[in-house]
Amino acid sequence: MSKLKDAASAGDKPQEAVHTSAQPKKAEKPPHHRASTLAPRDEFTGQGGRYVRDPATGIRTKVPATLVKEQVNG
Repeated sequence: MSKLKDAASAGDKPQEAVHTSAQPKKAEKPPHHRASTLAPRDEFTGQGGRYVRDPATGIRTKVPATLVKEQVNG
């Protein structure tokens, strides 16, 4: 048996990377690269359609569907 199989069968974990204070810290991501938070669930969650969100309160209101006239090509 090889040494790798012996270590795996003994339940040893593979050696992890060592981090020291000499290694530079990762820079923090700028705000535009961070994930945005999801809007909270409301009474329209899971329903299709068009909605407008009030920027001051964050409340969504459903926009009524409008009929689209067909264009005649000719």
